[in-house]
Amino acid sequence: MDSHSILKQGVDSRKVFYVLDPDANLGNSQERFKEWFSSKLDWEGVCGVSPDTGELEEAVATKDLYIYVGHGAGARFLDSQAVLKRQMRAASLLFGCSSAALAVRGDQEGQGIILSYLIAGCPFVLGNLWDVTDRDIDRFTKALLESWLSAGPGAPLLDYMGPSRQATHLKHLIGAAPVVYGLPVHLQ
Repeated sequence: MDSHSILKQGVDSRKVFYVLDPDANLGNSQERFKEWFSSKLDWEGVCGVSPDTGELEEAVATKDLYIYVGHGAGARFLDSQAVLKRQMRAASLLFGCSSAALAVRGDQEGQGIILSYLIAGCPFVLGNLWDVTDRDIDRFTKALLESWLSAGPGAPLLDYMGPSRQATHLKHLIGAAPVVYGLPVHLQ
């Protein structure tokens, strides 16, 4: 394993790139997160506009954490080909609808962008198995990010999944949608 990998070193919570509402049609999500994300002086990202593809490709290859709050998995901005171009470093949190869903066609193996993330070396991907409501998944997102990122060195993200599910109103529908692929990550 690469000694500089976030699996070994941990996630540096200052090395974050975010994409918040790139289609500019999730006003409530923008309202909930824009001020908080932009108050993190070390974080880079975009809000209410499409990210520059080159900048996004560079970010997932060099940052420790990629946060996507928008529709789907953001494949319009970072598609499978772009993901597979280079080694992907960032643990990725994709909070959009069905961002972790795999399409199964007949007897073939499931397909989805999440598999491209893993093939490209992404150590950890969080996504939703089905469509979610923005208000309830935002509750999960806020609970997960606030609790995990403030927990201190060595805090494993997986420990904060269960309690964050409880922040949703529809715990067995929206709270159950987020799943994780990959290996466990912790804070540096």
